[in-house]
Amino acid sequence: MRLIQFRVQNFRSVQSTDWIDVMSITAFVGQNEAGKSNLCEALYRVNPALPDQFKVDEDWPVDDWGNKDGKALVCEARYALDGVDETRALITAAGLLWTPPAPAAEAEPVPEPASQPPVNLVLRVGKYYDNRRVFSIEVGEAPARTLDGAKLEAWASSNLLKHVYIREYDFPSSRAELNELVKKRTDQGWDKLNPGEQTILIVLELARIAVDDFISKGGTPDGRTLRSFDKRQASAYLTQQFSKLWKQKEVRFDIDVDATTLNIFVEDAGLGMPVRLDKRSTGFRWYVAFAWKFTHATKGAYRNTVLILEEPGIHLHYDGHKDLLGVLGDLAETNTILYTAYSAESGRRFRANPATPRSPATQGLSDLS
Repeated sequence: MRLIQFRVQNFRSVQSTDWIDVMSITAFVGQNEAGKSNLCEALYRVNPALPDQFKVDEDWPVDDWGNKDGKALVCEARYALDGVDETRALITAAGLLWTPPAPAAEAEPVPEPASQPPVNLVLRVGKYYDNRRVFSIEVGEAPARTLDGAKLEAWASSNLLKHVYIREYDFPSSRAELNELVKKRTDQGWDKLNPGEQTILIVLELARIAVDDFISKGGTPDGRTLRSFDKRQASAYLTQQFSKLWKQKEVRFDIDVDATTLNIFVEDAGLGMPVRLDKRSTGFRWYVAFAWKFTHATKGAYRNTVLILEEPGIHLHYDGHKDLLGVLGDLAETNTILYTAYSAESGRRFRANPATPRSPATQGLSDLS
């Protein structure tokens, strides 16, 4: 499955767009306040990797406030199914009856539909202000068809590509009071946590650490001993995964817990002196947020996502840009990447990768309204 098009309407500064073509790497280039981020946020919420919802009282265009509609469609996306197995699975789940063309008089018998499904099947998904998702399918040039709703929704919900959104300001915090963090998540929900708090929970989940269990282990000597192994496991896993996406120099993460206070330290190889993560450079912290959230969304597989990046690497040194360019080129082989840029030059910088299997595209925001 791969994202091939999307369109947005009635979302902040975006009144409506035509269908926007999406390639393996797609850049949105425009001035500040042109609407780049609004397109990204609307697309992200079609199937967000982390909980995120439309809020009509915050997201409806202010210049059309009198027509605010809490059930209006916000974003539609089209996903092409490339493989025979994937197509057959959707046909079976949705109950689609595909009738093959009638054979010629002396031709071989036409195979059963299940053994040779059409290869131009498109899954169409609409996301609304009340956060409903409506699924339909398109076969060739035929109009979208809503079939057996329950079966189609069950299949699509399980197989739809996760959308991962890395905002420029999503820098992880390096310190948290775990008991307070658990209470806030329980009382207020995930979307009320700030990006740093969410990142702490992502870090622990990546290492398969249950926060409640982690806290309770601190109450006994044996528990604290077991928790020390958990911390080492978490530190080693984060270091290993980060090394796959960061090539500039070798670093090691150290997760430390004193009572209920959790800290994240980073140590450069060979120096032997850890530094709190929030004391590292802005560019490094952006890369950490990118690596951890992408690892979390893909469970370390680094594939089958729609990866949306806000001004990727704007704080990185030139060598960091080269590393990021190589990483994005590699990821584009198994993911769809969309990113925003302020200038055509930065768009060209990140598009120039001959290893990308499908031709990249640049879309100017002036063409999208």
